[in-house]
Amino acid sequence: MTAPQQPPHQPGTLTTATILFTDVVSSTALRIRLGEERANVVFRRLYQLLHSVVTASGSSFTKSLGDGLMAVFDSATAGLDAIIAVQQAVADENERAMEKISIRSALAAGDVCWGHDDVSGLPTVEAARLVAVAEGGQVLCTDLVRRLAQGRSRHEFKDLGRLPGKGLREPLHTYELHWQSAAHHLGGGLAPWLDDGHAPTFVGREEELRALDGELAAAEFGSGLVILEGEPGVGKTRLASEVARRALKRQFTVLAGRCTDPARKAYEPIAGAVERLARTSPALLLRAGIDQQCGQLVRLAPSLAAPPLSLEVPPATEPVSERYHLMAAARTLIERLATVRPVLLVIDDLQWATLESLQMLSALMWDADALPLLVLAMSRPVPVESAMPELHKLTAGARVVPVPSFGPDEVSRALAHARSSGDPEVLHRITGGNAFLITEVIRELAAGKDLDALAVPDSVTRMVMARLAQLHPDARDLVSLLAVGERMESAELRRGLGLDEPRFVAAVEEAMGTGLVTMLANGSCQFSHELTRNALYSTLSAPRTALLHGRVADALCQADPHAMRSRPYVVAAHLLAAAERGPDPARV
Repeated sequence: MTAPQQPPHQPGTLTTATILFTDVVSSTALRIRLGEERANVVFRRLYQLLHSVVTASGSSFTKSLGDGLMAVFDSATAGLDAIIAVQQAVADENERAMEKISIRSALAAGDVCWGHDDVSGLPTVEAARLVAVAEGGQVLCTDLVRRLAQGRSRHEFKDLGRLPGKGLREPLHTYELHWQSAAHHLGGGLAPWLDDGHAPTFVGREEELRALDGELAAAEFGSGLVILEGEPGVGKTRLASEVARRALKRQFTVLAGRCTDPARKAYEPIAGAVERLARTSPALLLRAGIDQQCGQLVRLAPSLAAPPLSLEVPPATEPVSERYHLMAAARTLIERLATVRPVLLVIDDLQWATLESLQMLSALMWDADALPLLVLAMSRPVPVESAMPELHKLTAGARVVPVPSFGPDEVSRALAHARSSGDPEVLHRITGGNAFLITEVIRELAAGKDLDALAVPDSVTRMVMARLAQLHPDARDLVSLLAVGERMESAELRRGLGLDEPRFVAAVEEAMGTGLVTMLANGSCQFSHELTRNALYSTLSAPRTALLHGRVADALCQADPHAMRSRPYVVAAHLLAAAERGPDPARV
């Protein structure tokens, strides 16, 4: 049991408070059925769960009542929120437990008097009388509690009329709290970037989901690392979101963090995941026994220093030692969370992970065969020669699940789910089956626009420009030239850019890394999707467009001296475009 808690007020102090009582239904029968030893384990775990939830919900004082507890709150709203969280936490536990437990609870409010290790007053009597008549899973409260919370919350109540209470002067006007419809979850739900409520209905990916369901099932008994690998925008994060939802249904704790380029903080994906957990699910951390042994993590997740956890940053040491202590603290946190329920750690854009983040992930996975932990990372394909050795060391034993572009059938299903008109073959051709592009075009179609006359969505243009801004000037020039040249052989592209071979290879690899450019088997390059090429082309000024068309025409002729005879119409089209948009019509 948790150590006795000291009251927050001096003995004899009179305050107004909301009192919560909980009790286990048929606890005596449960003890007889399980035996004292097993029953003590069950009730100890239950008390740890209840204590951590009410503490995280703002309880100022908690006391064990044997098979239940009493908690004191400074406001009625806090008390109601706490019992909702308690009931839903117990319901979550029952999903996995062999022995189902049902609790009943009651709240009352009014003036109370504080003692040395207790609190007394009419509200404690009222709460005790109401919990005695409540049924399993039922939450009762007095009319005063309901009225105090009115206007400050969206709780739903049912009027039960006046119920008699032993020792009370008159029956209590009682209400039942409908906690089942409230949006609380002990695990905190999904991170906003992983839980896009505006995303269209999930379609396809049946084979990938079967594989990932198997990984989730295996992770309940041991650790695993899975990499979702695919081009940008192909739907890796959307697939991970679906897996995370399934993990929540399996009662996993879901942590999620992202890597950015450049990194915004040290140990970025772990720091983001722990910080969000500390803000949204302190009860889970309390229940897992997160204590000062994890204090180093306050450097990454400041919310761990806030009540109710109130961890402190240990004194600074030399950097190498501090780094190892930080990794040990992260490992301790994951291990303790995994004692409560299996853990799914989702990491986006692993290809951008810094050396320190990769080292921490390796520390989490080292010698973790028996740990119920699944790390699910999303990554773009990374050339061996351009990746950090630590990335390949981490992923060497991982299961890689390729995430391909959608085929025409999936595009057709996406259109049908969105109830949008449009030719799926045309949509597939202009998007290349890229899930992000398909989604953006479908949104335009849902707004009543016609596919044949559809302009490039603004969101697609912003995405293309954002990726272009991250590129080295050589790679940026290559992408811009391809927007005009459409498909060019490597020799033509290199002459158009005027680059030596090492710089050209580096530019091609970087452009391909953004997902904007694809190299075909014959060595020629083109935009991965017609829609993104159109997006970039539409942003080019007339003089820039003329310049690039002229460069393409010159490059075609330099790479093939007979181009004017073998491909006259192609060369002429670029020359004409250059003349129409530029200041040098003599080129025609």
